[in-house]
Amino acid sequence: MDSNIRLLLASVQQYGVLHGENSALHQAYELLKTVADSRPNTDGPEAFGHDLYVLCAEIAFQNGYPDITKDCLRMYFMKTPPPNQFLCRAYLCQSQLLAPSSAENPSQLEKAVVYLLKAISFAKENTRYHFLVYNASVLYWQFCRPFLKPNYRQYLSISLHQVVKALDDIDDKDYEWRAQLMIALIECHVDAGRMKEAAEVSKATAEFTKSHIPVLFKQVLRLQVRYQLVDQNKIAKELRSNPDLTALHKILKVKVMLDQRDSSVDVHNELEKVLKHILRDDSGSRASSSMSAQSGGRRTTTPSASSMQPVSQDEKIKRDSSSSRSRKTPGDCITSGEMSRPVLLLELARLCNEYEQPDLTSVTIENMKQCTFKDTGVMLEMEFLEAELTVKNLGEKQEFYTKSAFDVRIQALKRLEEAVQNAVRHGDPNIIQAGCVTHWNLCLPLLQPNLRQYIRKTLTIVAEALEKIDSLLILLRCQIHMELAKCEEDEEQISVAMDHLKKAIYLDDGGQYRERLEVALHRLKLRAELYQQPENPIDQAAMIIEQARKSAESGTILMKRALLMRAGQALSPDAFLLVLDSESESFKEGAGGRGVQTQISKLGAKAKHFQKMLSKTDGHLIRLGNENDRDRARLWADLAKTARKQEVWDVCRVASRFCLLYDDIRWNIPKATSTPRVEVASQASNLQDGETVATPGPGKKREQPAQPPVEPVVSHSDRDLVRLLAEIHFLNSEAQIHLLRSEGIQLNDKPIPPVDKSKHPKGYVAKKPEEDPDWIVYCEWIKSLSDNTTKGFLRAAELGIELNEPWIVCSAAAYVWNYNNHVLTQNRHREIISPLAALLDALKVVGHAG
Repeated sequence: MDSNIRLLLASVQQYGVLHGENSALHQAYELLKTVADSRPNTDGPEAFGHDLYVLCAEIAFQNGYPDITKDCLRMYFMKTPPPNQFLCRAYLCQSQLLAPSSAENPSQLEKAVVYLLKAISFAKENTRYHFLVYNASVLYWQFCRPFLKPNYRQYLSISLHQVVKALDDIDDKDYEWRAQLMIALIECHVDAGRMKEAAEVSKATAEFTKSHIPVLFKQVLRLQVRYQLVDQNKIAKELRSNPDLTALHKILKVKVMLDQRDSSVDVHNELEKVLKHILRDDSGSRASSSMSAQSGGRRTTTPSASSMQPVSQDEKIKRDSSSSRSRKTPGDCITSGEMSRPVLLLELARLCNEYEQPDLTSVTIENMKQCTFKDTGVMLEMEFLEAELTVKNLGEKQEFYTKSAFDVRIQALKRLEEAVQNAVRHGDPNIIQAGCVTHWNLCLPLLQPNLRQYIRKTLTIVAEALEKIDSLLILLRCQIHMELAKCEEDEEQISVAMDHLKKAIYLDDGGQYRERLEVALHRLKLRAELYQQPENPIDQAAMIIEQARKSAESGTILMKRALLMRAGQALSPDAFLLVLDSESESFKEGAGGRGVQTQISKLGAKAKHFQKMLSKTDGHLIRLGNENDRDRARLWADLAKTARKQEVWDVCRVASRFCLLYDDIRWNIPKATSTPRVEVASQASNLQDGETVATPGPGKKREQPAQPPVEPVVSHSDRDLVRLLAEIHFLNSEAQIHLLRSEGIQLNDKPIPPVDKSKHPKGYVAKKPEEDPDWIVYCEWIKSLSDNTTKGFLRAAELGIELNEPWIVCSAAAYVWNYNNHVLTQNRHREIISPLAALLDALKVVGHAG
């Protein structure tokens, strides 16, 4: 039986799993299970070798049969297994079985690590099993990869330390692999706030890389400078003998200085000093070649350093209102030696580009071109920089939507598109990521509804490139798929758009965009089923609004209005039509009462009718409660926007009013707070965004200055809703200005009494307008419309301050200025001093949008 099972397992390894449940794997498993279930005594003799359980479990796991793997391991541990390599391999197989599939399950990671450390502990004791320690480290790296990103590395801090120590205990000869793990361990300790341990590991890693893998010492130096893990003066003294590393140290110090956003630092001057230093020390590139030539150790079948190293995300990606995201510093794996000067210049050029110094970037790139080098990676990164530089050279015009600026940006994107495809052929993951991040940054201004069509193809290429290397830039990939879903939706490719949203949801670790993505996916499902009537009134309203959008180019205003009214009625069956009736002509029925009906009496009746019908919105939220309030607010906003686009103004005004009922501070954004002065270890003085402050450790301590205000953690969905309310405030105010103009009145103007040309009976005495109650009511109504319009603009500015988004405040200021332009030309400045002063204060708080 032993030989039969081995033959079956050998055929599976050679040919794979064929014929489904009748395959050789299933036959071998059934034989093992039959014997295990039928034997009367667990201590009796075996009909085959005990190792077959482990072999079958490993092969089943490799072929995607976790149930068979689990059962084989259960049968293996039913009897006390012999202490040989198969016990260690069983532990490793069990750890793979328990490994988490995403970073959202750290408890599952702990369970998997327990078995992996058992295997390492057993294998370390016997020299002949040391190879299993190495295998365990590779398996560990594979299933912990989802955690190799900011705020998740902390879960690897302790376990990775034990894996590194195990490799050190057996003195494994794959020095490059050990160095990569040690570098990752530094970042894990920093992420966990263990700055003392991070400093100790960084010193050990620096010595290790200097002795065995000099090419990786640059990465250690980056981390030491970035997190200030060692004394900077001491580092400078140690690097004096190597001009290349001295220049790199200067670049890193300038970067840290600029990242601290010290207003006293002259960015151009500091970067220019570094450039002169590199050009002056040209001979240093040859001096370091001897050091980089020393690399020893065996070459194994482990993944390459570039593909297996943790992605260090340290450069912020510009993003619009939704969020910001991070990137891998490109070129970290470029070797030193004869090419040190171009590499240093490349590093400096990236820094110059990041801090908006296009002139210095141009000079740096020109000096790079004068160097002799053949590294394809450096050439590709230089191509990325040059493409981005063509846009940066536009200066302030780069954010404008003029045809010339647009054409320059499109040409740069085409150039980058070709460069990214070349990077994919080159195969270095870091180079691919650098190109994709540069590409994304240039695409950001084109993520507008009327411009998305121009970047659909290029974003698809970027998404596929990042997916091919399974990039750890998770949030970047998530946002790219979000934007691609919008592009595909615009092209009526609904199923493709849904696929992109599903990928975005899968990539949304931490759930930052979960609600936004789920809402968008649900809307697309409704759109794909336009001919099936949903039972939920909210879904009915969403479907009707979608139908109204699709019918925007056809049909009359009355047809569009009827469709929009159905959506409003689905959202509010009790009040919507009553409030919509506020602008109807039904007030004329009782306009004059028993007396003579005049123009002024009609106006007064109109004002009274409007205010009476508007009061029907009172109690709407009380009747509904908080049920589905987020969905309802979004749908009212969608209805208002659709009605505005189709110029159905009365529906727009009513939908806006219902939407703004939700502006009751239910989704307010808490203000940032300043952190107090705290005592921390000197190594923890320069933490980056999103990283934990270390607790003080033993040794020398010093007082840290007060940190800048800490941004409160608010979900993107709440920020989306607050931003949506600001937009509806703008929309409602504009719609009310339209209502004022339909009355023949500009914003903040007073109405002029109409000329009464009607015939009157004998003895009729005309009242003065200022004494006529109907005219007074009408004037008060007009004034309330103007006041509410201005209040809407100012409230939007307040929400912009809450969100800390200058564009909202600037838009509010522009609206108030433009719609009051007639007031300014008539020298009535005193009337709008109050709103302008409030807007000026708001601009001082958030700054100007550009």
